[in-house]
Amino acid sequence: MAEKNITEWIRQYSAHNTRDICIALWIKEAGATYYLRAIFCQYGRYILRCGSGNIAIAAAVYRVAPQVFRSSIVGLETPVESLVLVKKSATEFGYRAYPCPLRPFSCSRLWQRITGIPLVGGAFSGGPRDYVIVETQHHAFVRDMVPLLRRLCTYSARALIVTAPFVDTPLFTSTRHSMQYVMRYFAPQYGVNEDAATGSANIQLMHYWHKRGGYGGGSSVMLAHQLSKEGAVMEGVCSRSLITLFGRVNFEQ
Repeated sequence: MAEKNITEWIRQYSAHNTRDICIALWIKEAGATYYLRAIFCQYGRYILRCGSGNIAIAAAVYRVAPQVFRSSIVGLETPVESLVLVKKSATEFGYRAYPCPLRPFSCSRLWQRITGIPLVGGAFSGGPRDYVIVETQHHAFVRDMVPLLRRLCTYSARALIVTAPFVDTPLFTSTRHSMQYVMRYFAPQYGVNEDAATGSANIQLMHYWHKRGGYGGGSSVMLAHQLSKEGAVMEGVCSRSLITLFGRVNFEQ
């Protein structure tokens, strides 16, 4: 089947499969390096950035052919970015990518009306169809917020990321991480009222918090708690311009 026909079939299939992200994957070998190319679809739409899909691909290639990929660099090309897949443990996989550039935050009153919570800062990440990051002062605001999704669709094509620093409790206290934060992700313009686990958003957020934390050219290790109904935890190693994100993968037979 021609590549164009495959991508269209995947898109149409995803329109009838409301649970999963559908992936079309091509593999090319070049010496000790394997290059993969992927297309992501959900709800009948192409997804430009799909962090959970990247992590799923990393888990699949390292699990299916561990002897091949253990000593190889595995690059992944998507429609908008080039990244490197990585393995941390038997159940933790991830990828290394450059975040979108951050721009100064504006229209804070609009975003405060959409989120319904007090905001203390934020930033635009990437282009007009990428992300807006809004920051509030306490993780309880993020947990309890009910955003006005229709208004978000009316006024912006950006996906909405809401975040706050995580206040440690005995359950989550960690001395290994430079900081912890919470987040939620909303993209109703693209058929996702709220996403369960969003790797691509956490790439942008770790870059945001790294700059906010004043780490400069040094590195930081961050732990992200996504407060969706399903819940998710991701870990990242951040530098000035590169993020390595890890997530735990459960394999179903």
